[in-house]
Amino acid sequence: MDEIQISYTGHLATITINRPAKLNALTWEMVAALCDGLRTAEGSGTRVIALRGAGEHFCAGADIGVEASLNPLDYRRFVESIQEITLAIRRLPMPVIAAVDGYAVGGGAELAVACDWRLATSRCRIGFPEVTLGISVTSGVTHLLPRLIGFGRASEMLLTGRLVAAEEAQAIGLVNRVVPPDELDAAVAETAAQLARTGPLAVALQKRALAVGARSDLPTALDFETETIHTLFTTADAQEGFAAFLAKRPPRFQA
Repeated sequence: MDEIQISYTGHLATITINRPAKLNALTWEMVAALCDGLRTAEGSGTRVIALRGAGEHFCAGADIGVEASLNPLDYRRFVESIQEITLAIRRLPMPVIAAVDGYAVGGGAELAVACDWRLATSRCRIGFPEVTLGISVTSGVTHLLPRLIGFGRASEMLLTGRLVAAEEAQAIGLVNRVVPPDELDAAVAETAAQLARTGPLAVALQKRALAVGARSDLPTALDFETETIHTLFTTADAQEGFAAFLAKRPPRFQA
């Protein structure tokens, strides 16, 4: 049985971490397969990618047994391979949604934070307990988490290893939406349907502009926004969007 699986429904590609007996903990081979899966999904023409775990949990992070067996050099390589997932997600032109059920801890929480947004169930628990193992976070969490929930809350989570439940996670901005466990698939499908009605090039460039704006001063962000909207204005999608609005009909954007 493949431990990283990809399925397609309309414009949605779903990548499933499929090792439920181990709470979807990641091995080195699974990390490589997940990177490959993201590349495969990108090349499929999909408009949105959902990342989820099989069974009742999202991902318990790296397999501790695997980590403990590595020598220092191989451990560094393992960490760098996990970091490649974060870079791949952030570089993708389409949004990536983390569909979080149950535990998303350690590397699993890092995967969720790397995604563009997070839909979670009411039974989810998210956190970074690395310090309780005598190690630290990786995968860009020190860059991404403070931007999501603020420096103070990020510091508390990372330095204590405390897990947060769904209600608190939504309140502090760690997850975008909380639904009952049996409604998670429907919530992902609803979000994918909303994205399917948007201009794919506009979404891709808007995602890039968000990334630039987050690390830039205001004048730089304004300049990039100007270049972005000027580029989009000259596209067939923009022409279609304006025409559809004036004709009071749904737009038919190019796939």
